[in-house]
Amino acid sequence: MTRFGMATEGDWDSASLIGSWFVAVDPEAKVVSQGCVVAEPSGGTYLVEVIKDEDIRYQRLVPIDVMVEDGWAFFDSQEWMQAAFEREQRDAKAAR
Repeated sequence: MTRFGMATEGDWDSASLIGSWFVAVDPEAKVVSQGCVVAEPSGGTYLVEVIKDEDIRYQRLVPIDVMVEDGWAFFDSQEWMQAAFEREQRDAKAAR
C-alpha cells in the first residue's frame, strides 16, 4: 500500500495532520496546489502528496511554518475540500 492509501484510508489521531486534505492558494485566491498530508517524518515537517490531475502526482516535504505562512486550508476529506473550493469559485463569480 502507498503512503497516500494509508493516509486516506487510515484512522488517524485527530491531533495529527496526516490524512488531512489541503488547498494552498495565492493572494488572488488561485489554487497553487492541493493534495493530502501523507506523513510527518519529523516534528513539524510533513510529507504531502500534491495532486495536479489524475496522472500527475508527486510528494514533497513542507514545514508547518510554510503551511501557516502561505495560508493553507485543511479539510477532513477530499469531498469537503472540493465542495469548499466550488463554493468559493461560485461566490467569486457572483461578486464580479
